[in-house]
Amino acid sequence: MSQVKENSSNWWYQRRVPKAIQHLVIDAERIDISLNTADINVARKRRDIINGRLAKLELDPLSTPQKVKNIVDGDYKNAENRRERFIQLVNTMEKDKQEHPVDWDLPYDTDRADQVFLDAYQTVNGSRNFRYKYKVTIKESLKDWVENYENRRKPDHVGKVKKSVVSFLEYLDVDNILLEDINSKIVMEYIDFMLDNYKKTTVQGYISRLKGIWKYSKKLNDVAGDCPFDGHEFYSEDEVDKADIHTPEAMQWMKNNLATSEPNKRLLFELGVFTGCRISELCNLRVKNIVTQGDIIAIDIEKGKNSSATRTIPLTTELGLRVKSHAESKQDDDLLLDLTPKDASRWFSRIKRANISTDRTKCFHSFRAMFSTALQRAEVNELKAAALVGHARGKTMTYGYYSRGYELEQLKEAYDQCIPHLTW
Repeated sequence: MSQVKENSSNWWYQRRVPKAIQHLVIDAERIDISLNTADINVARKRRDIINGRLAKLELDPLSTPQKVKNIVDGDYKNAENRRERFIQLVNTMEKDKQEHPVDWDLPYDTDRADQVFLDAYQTVNGSRNFRYKYKVTIKESLKDWVENYENRRKPDHVGKVKKSVVSFLEYLDVDNILLEDINSKIVMEYIDFMLDNYKKTTVQGYISRLKGIWKYSKKLNDVAGDCPFDGHEFYSEDEVDKADIHTPEAMQWMKNNLATSEPNKRLLFELGVFTGCRISELCNLRVKNIVTQGDIIAIDIEKGKNSSATRTIPLTTELGLRVKSHAESKQDDDLLLDLTPKDASRWFSRIKRANISTDRTKCFHSFRAMFSTALQRAEVNELKAAALVGHARGKTMTYGYYSRGYELEQLKEAYDQCIPHLTW
């Protein structure tokens, strides 16, 4: 059930009102919210956020018709404006209270004040704490964290914390997000994407810093519940290579069903299977990276995860011809597949979870493990295998530093040797 429908180049969130809160909804049986995007990947992320909000309302004994109405009407901008005003009022009142502790509230006309003002006033005077009503965003949480820790942490660490927030928001394709709207599913997908493009320790650092921001906000009572950045497992490239490859049944399903009407995604899939390339390496391929030498068609990986990742990989004749055909109408500097690593990772992860496995170690990177396994079972020379998958070529000065590597014909011979051992 996608709950996401396209209408006039815009995606909409559509579903029936959940039974648990139907008694709070008077005039509507369905929820229809414009997601304000023509990008299906962005739409799905916004759908997940709305579903998370609805799920919390279903479990909240204090749910009110107004809370539901805010979601049904898509009333997020007004909520954001109220939150910003509440925070500004609290800051102003706290400053007044500090400077004039006896008569700080004397100028306030509470009889004519609106609800936001009254909530701020009662929060500062200590009679009640209404911060829970005005949820904090991750940017606001970052600002609070920086103000508290900027002079107590090294500048490099503060910069990394800011960079972690920017990275997370860029992945979500949003300018900001409420802390309470971040759930474990969103974080898990972000981790999967990051592990496809960064080292395990780098990803752990990003998540650790995001967790620190969230937990600091919890100390301030700006957010409640379990931290969505807690409890995740991280699988490095080596761990994935040693673990769960796709089953023959899963490979057969993908061969028969995966992106059969989307040539660029189908090529991404088959190039992953028949080259063992990382998803980011394939998405960064440009037309000029297609190499033809005699009867051999290959792809040239100019930039990868590390210096060893730079390599040239032969293709099967059939796959090579399809790659060249796909590139015919493009210019040399055009991206071959017209996919970003982020969008490609989301697409494959979504298909995989829905149809193949929810096991996080069974992923696009599993094709790399399967290609490496095929090379070993074909008894390909280990140095040639390393040259094909982009691992360190040699530990001596002779091979590791001075050598310019194998000729393409030599790599093609090793490549053809391993192809019968691939699961396809």
